[in-house]
Amino acid sequence: MKFYFQKYKYPVYLIAIAAIWLVLVTIVMQLQHQVFIFGDSKSYLIAAQELFLEHKLNSQRPVVISFINGFPLLLSCSKSVFFGWSLFVNLVCWFATILLIFQISKEKVPSRIAFLLSLVFIFCIGNLFIVFHLLSETIFIFVLTLVFYLLQKYCNTKKILFLIASLFLLVLAIMIKPLSLGLFFVVVISFYSQWKSIFFSKYSVLIYVAFYLLFFQMNGLKKQYGNFTVSYMIRLLITII
Repeated sequence: MKFYFQKYKYPVYLIAIAAIWLVLVTIVMQLQHQVFIFGDSKSYLIAAQELFLEHKLNSQRPVVISFINGFPLLLSCSKSVFFGWSLFVNLVCWFATILLIFQISKEKVPSRIAFLLSLVFIFCIGNLFIVFHLLSETIFIFVLTLVFYLLQKYCNTKKILFLIASLFLLVLAIMIKPLSLGLFFVVVISFYSQWKSIFFSKYSVLIYVAFYLLFFQMNGLKKQYGNFTVSYMIRLLITII
């Protein structure tokens, strides 16, 4: 028992500290009594309802984030459940991100330093506040952190599954926040010498599934609006910039 505690003491400490910090912030800021809902939250709610109830795609919120947010509709839950479900998913992603940051960091620095770096994320109050809202940021941060963790695992082990899994998640991330498309191309270019291994691997089906969802998203928007894109939100942002 003592051996296992010594081995996993830093992750245990991180989860404990994060839980205490979460409770303190919630009590002090009275977050459990907040009734304010971000304007963006409404668009995520509408997108989820359109996907599950009307079986159509939303012009601003892609299919993956709409599916995650709207999952309670598979159980015939009411709209009021959405925000509770979102809080649960965000909390899981927040805690998981903390552990991933520690795991990534300890490969480059001593565990004690990695522990301190993870604390920086925990005490970043902005990251914690958005956990309480129906938004995609917390989920997106978790997915990107997991991508970097898998890429690190691939570099350490050279097991192609880790690289394929990271690419799979990056494609899904495009359907959470389309701006991650640029990061996908960066990773693809960075590992161009592994293309053959990727496409002939038995795990390549993961990438095909992810791209099928991406093209399903774009084809669905083309049928509804006459042209295709991942999200018209990103097209609007590019136009503004």
